[in-house]
Amino acid sequence: RYLTSWFLADSLSMLPGVLELLHGLNACLYNGPSEMEIQKMRLMRVVRLARLARLNNFFAIAKKWQLASGTSYSKISLVNFFSVIALCCHWMACLWGGVAAQSSLNQRTWIHALRENKGGDDSMYTDRQSIYSMSLYWAIMTITSIGYGDILPQSEHEYWIASLCMVVMASIWAYIIGQ
Repeated sequence: RYLTSWFLADSLSMLPGVLELLHGLNACLYNGPSEMEIQKMRLMRVVRLARLARLNNFFAIAKKWQLASGTSYSKISLVNFFSVIALCCHWMACLWGGVAAQSSLNQRTWIHALRENKGGDDSMYTDRQSIYSMSLYWAIMTITSIGYGDILPQSEHEYWIASLCMVVMASIWAYIIGQ
């Protein structure tokens, strides 16, 4: 059944990784990739989103499970809302941390400003797990409208991303509160 259902989506989602590997090997043998080639390869990773189509099956299975188990609607809603909030915070944390990680070395980011304001061990500002935890903190503070103001955008690009995140998170929060 796999060949007739999810094989095509999985194959397409693997294609960017395979092409990137082949391109990387070719670049190592010759002069190295240009910045434009790197950007093209990063854009090809979007094809991996085809795997999200599997979520339709998950929702159908979850609905059958809810009906079969007799779980109350309020419990299912609570788990559903918590899952949406957790997933949204994770995505926004990845986006916020990725903005700082992908910026050029000479560009000032929110990580540089936080390091100057708070100090601490340098590894805290370079370790991926630490950056993710700071980004997750920012996402939670943003979605709950608390916003202590200790993590702030530093460039125009970061302001655009932060604004987008705030609109998305406020919309999700308003939807959940409205339910």
